[in-house]
Amino acid sequence: MRFRAFLAAMPVIVLGLACGGGESEPSPGGPGTVDLILTTPYVDDGGILIAVTGASVTGVSSADYEVTYAAPSDSGVTLLLRGNLRAGVVAQLAVPDRGRLGRYRATLLQAAARGPGYQQRNLAGYEVRLNAP
Repeated sequence: MRFRAFLAAMPVIVLGLACGGGESEPSPGGPGTVDLILTTPYVDDGGILIAVTGASVTGVSSADYEVTYAAPSDSGVTLLLRGNLRAGVVAQLAVPDRGRLGRYRATLLQAAARGPGYQQRNLAGYEVRLNAP
């Protein structure tokens, strides 16, 4: 009889284990920074122009690249990154509520190769996106 009780309880046990015990990740809400991530098909990018729209941006910084940006506003920011650009996190944006990340849209407007001419590139294969670390 105990075996039948065990079999009857098995779906509940499996479901409980699948749910992870009721613990959940805290929401990344509140003010803070979000990462701007670049995917590029090239290894010699020298400059990119990006628009981030949809909600307020209060500041922009980059640890690895020179960054110039239009004054952040309630509707977003346009920024230019220059240097020996690599795929990955290229900048951090200060936002008033990281939990509303879905309101933002990052759009790559232009890309250029390194070098004296900064030759403009076709944008096929590039991607920019935001992530709340």
